[in-house]
Amino acid sequence: MKVVKQHPNYTEQARVAIKWLSCEELVELWELSLEDQKCLLGNVSEIQLSKWTNDAILERPIYLNEEKMERLSILLKIYKQLKMIAPSGRIKEGVRCFCKPNNNKLFSGVSPKEFIIKNGNLESFYIVLRYLQQN
Repeated sequence: MKVVKQHPNYTEQARVAIKWLSCEELVELWELSLEDQKCLLGNVSEIQLSKWTNDAILERPIYLNEEKMERLSILLKIYKQLKMIAPSGRIKEGVRCFCKPNNNKLFSGVSPKEFIIKNGNLESFYIVLRYLQQN
């Protein structure tokens, strides 16, 4: 069995990040199905995601590897960037752009969320973030 080393501060960050990803408001705004959440975290099992979510709710430590932490970190940056570029007083509308089809040639008509899920790699997260930062 491979032992995953984790930075001591990651347990608290992981707990907060998993709690954020599974919060009702974000799930609704980004139209996140359970399958979407599993894919965004790198195709984790439903059992694993459920365990992490329950542990987060119960304030238990969560141990994630660097790649999972990076995925969550970039998703949070995407969320914050969407809030920043949203029209004044319409933050929810701006944040919803993550799950709306995008006609930019980069996305070929799919939403940024679908682009990330379809590609599945970390680079796709960074592509979406850079795109949002340039707008």
